[in-house]
Amino acid sequence: MGEKLQFTELDQYLFGQGTHYDIYKKLGAHPTMRGRKKGVYFAVWAPNARSVSVVGEFNEWDIQKNPMQKTGPIGVYETFIPEAKIGDLYKFYIIGYHGEEIYKADPYGNEAELRPGTASRIADISSYKWKDTTWMKHRPEFNEKKSPMAIYEVHPGSWKKHEAKDEDDPGFYNYRELAHELAAYVKKMGYTHVELMGIAEYPFDGSWGYQVTGYYAPTARYGTPKDFMYLVNELHKDGIQTAVNSNKRSDYTEALVNKFFAQTPMVAVYGERESKGIPKKPDPAAALEIADKMKLSPAEILYIGDSETDMKTGQNAGMDTIGVAWGFRGAEELKANHATYIAENPEDILKYIL
Repeated sequence: MGEKLQFTELDQYLFGQGTHYDIYKKLGAHPTMRGRKKGVYFAVWAPNARSVSVVGEFNEWDIQKNPMQKTGPIGVYETFIPEAKIGDLYKFYIIGYHGEEIYKADPYGNEAELRPGTASRIADISSYKWKDTTWMKHRPEFNEKKSPMAIYEVHPGSWKKHEAKDEDDPGFYNYRELAHELAAYVKKMGYTHVELMGIAEYPFDGSWGYQVTGYYAPTARYGTPKDFMYLVNELHKDGIQTAVNSNKRSDYTEALVNKFFAQTPMVAVYGERESKGIPKKPDPAAALEIADKMKLSPAEILYIGDSETDMKTGQNAGMDTIGVAWGFRGAEELKANHATYIAENPEDILKYIL
């Protein structure tokens, strides 16, 4: 908070070229100051809009009160609203090219309204006080070429649940509850890393997070962005490192990691990289790249996955495979695609690793 924000000519150039890797710092909603006034700076890309305004709890959803100004030729609209404050819900009201009226959530918002609501919520993620100083101090000592790694992939909404209070209660643990339960479990089981699934905001519980609507907002199902930061902080305090693996576009994946985990070491952050000559699975290129980075032969690596594609990727790379039966596909598909091993539960993986 405190930086004067505006969308400059340089921002327009870089964004237009597709090389603005810090765009999340400009687009979205950012608590800041203009002179001595506290407020929120809003910016959104709407190249085909006739006009855009911000509506929210701070203006009683009045489409006339806070119009945005178009800055430059690429279609970015911006405004500063002194009345807006952290915690307020908001949307962008857009009149489209053909005169259609649209209410849109913020694609760069850092927090979302709990489903079934679809608004964005103003958030300040800069004020969180990290308490992982010791872990950060020792981070440079980790050597992925020599240190063993055992990664625990976990979906927060299904890993553990409270007893449902009624038929509409999903029983989710919140981020802070997960922080202690998960850290204790992975430490007890001997895992060194945690890979979280389905963290970015999405509308339908049954999708497990694979219908992303907010790449920059940890899902509100389990709490606030600061609650999520608390989860990461607790994992660090217990000596657990974190990793992110996504099938989404690399720039989205990397931007999300940079936004929320600037202080967090990531062993790997991989997304789709076809434009860089790395084909998608089941082509073995990415798997072999990892083997080269580890300075291991493919025969020394176990490739773990939950689908036909994963099994074929490992086989194409010359690696033994472990199919996890509780994942995206079941044991029958994994067996049909010649998984070297089948793990019915996480403990089974340790048998094959050790």
